[in-house]
Amino acid sequence: MKYVINIVLGLVFLVNVAVGQERQPVNDSIQDGEEEGYSGSVVVRGKHTPRVSDAFKIKKNPEMDEIEVEKEPVSYDIRSERIPVEFKLDKIRPAKMVGEPLDKLYNNHMRIAMGTSTMPYLEYFYNTTRSRDNSFGIHLKHFSASGDIEDHPFPGFSDNLASAHYKKIGRTHVFKANAGYERNVVHSYGIPGQIYDTIQDFDKKDIKLLYHRIDASLDLQSKYSDYNSDKLHHSVSLDFYHFSDNEDVQEMNFDLNADMHSDMHFLDAAEEQILGVKLTADYRMNAWSSIDPLHSVVSSVTPYLKNNFNNIDLDVGLSMYVDADSASSRNEFYPDIHLRMELIKNIFVLKGGLTGKTTRDNLYELTKENPFLYSSYSMTPLKFRYDRSVIYAGLSASISKNIDFNAYFESSNTENASFFIRDTTSELANRYKLIHDKVRSFDLKAEVDYHMQEKLNVSLGGSYSEYSITDIEEAWNRPAFGGYLKARYNIQEKIILKGKVFYIGERKALSMKDNRFQKVTLDPVIDANISAEYRYNKLLSGFISFRNLAAQQYEKWAGYPTYGFQFMAGLTYSM
Repeated sequence: MKYVINIVLGLVFLVNVAVGQERQPVNDSIQDGEEEGYSGSVVVRGKHTPRVSDAFKIKKNPEMDEIEVEKEPVSYDIRSERIPVEFKLDKIRPAKMVGEPLDKLYNNHMRIAMGTSTMPYLEYFYNTTRSRDNSFGIHLKHFSASGDIEDHPFPGFSDNLASAHYKKIGRTHVFKANAGYERNVVHSYGIPGQIYDTIQDFDKKDIKLLYHRIDASLDLQSKYSDYNSDKLHHSVSLDFYHFSDNEDVQEMNFDLNADMHSDMHFLDAAEEQILGVKLTADYRMNAWSSIDPLHSVVSSVTPYLKNNFNNIDLDVGLSMYVDADSASSRNEFYPDIHLRMELIKNIFVLKGGLTGKTTRDNLYELTKENPFLYSSYSMTPLKFRYDRSVIYAGLSASISKNIDFNAYFESSNTENASFFIRDTTSELANRYKLIHDKVRSFDLKAEVDYHMQEKLNVSLGGSYSEYSITDIEEAWNRPAFGGYLKARYNIQEKIILKGKVFYIGERKALSMKDNRFQKVTLDPVIDANISAEYRYNKLLSGFISFRNLAAQQYEKWAGYPTYGFQFMAGLTYSM
């Protein structure tokens, strides 16, 4: 039975396949002119070109019937209802000023070093720490050298200093007091070679020059506030020193200075006016072993009026000087006019003025400038100096936030201007004497300063001086040109580098040449110094310095060559 069923199913399958191979029309209803279409699989053998019959477009647009919709009226109500709102104020905490922590200050600071030419250096500072009403400090210093210079006697020197200062700040006044002692030793080693070669059994004590100076000062100054403008502002200072050397020469000086002023209102256009008077009195006594002491006094009275007109400050005064000594007395009047204009506030400032003064030569300042000067009255006569018609002008400008420029000009007519000239009459011809002349001088100075925060600072400066003399042959030992270039570089507050190159122009001097003294021109001086400091921490640091890198034994004074190349190393310590 099962066999019969399989035969029947196979016959049915074959019949269906045969029927599917027949050509069947797609649509039984065929219109006239239309081709008959079929479905199914067609096998074509030979060439055949397929063709798509044309399409027929219905050219009738659809139409839509309009439907009318009635709009029903809409009515609505707005119901107003107040919503309660409450404000709660939070408490604001009071502001607090939080200052930066102050750096710790140390009472003691010391520097100690040693250099070539047997050159010890020691310096010590003591200062009280922060205080609102007083301060006290001590300063000690020693610096010396005992090296040799070829073809010259012992050139060693020694500088020693001890000083103390005190400051008291009160409610209405500030009081200052200072006292000090200086001891300086030099040797007048500038003996010409032709003379030095003939000397036998020469001892350095024969050329030793020893200077002592004791000084003290008192200063009292008012510090009234702006609310007390009707008060009489005042300041008074008294300075004293006693100077002596190892040749029985002494000099004693008392210098009194006072200033009293008060706010006034004469001109409505002036924002501020101050009327005041300055008083000075300078007493000096000089004593030599061979003659009687010489007493001299220079005093002055200067009434003045200061005016401030927005960006212009104008000070007008008249100085009256009286000078007198054992031989004569004299009166002088000088204008005292000073003008300052801020063309651009804190950026471009002009200043100028016309003034004058009377002073007197003093041995202390002269020996500071030239330590090889004779102190005897015959070689160094002390005279009154009259600086008349001192005209000056200056310019300060901030070219950018990193560059500043300053220029200064001064012209003066001076009676009894002093010059140093070598004494050729003494046996060793190694000292200088003082001469005077009437001089018209002209000075010009300029400086450019570049600074980048606290890391880098570079300064370039120069000067030019011209002297029109009357009686003497030359402006002895006065250079016409000078200049310097200095820099300081701070590397992360750890390493500090410093450098300086300076220039001193030609000078006219007397020097021995061809076995006789004659006028010579001293060569220009170019010197370079560099130093480096390494800060191990805030308390301890080390430093090294190199001086006279070109190793030139140049002469600042004729016959006195300097040490050549110098090296120094040392430590600084604070506690």
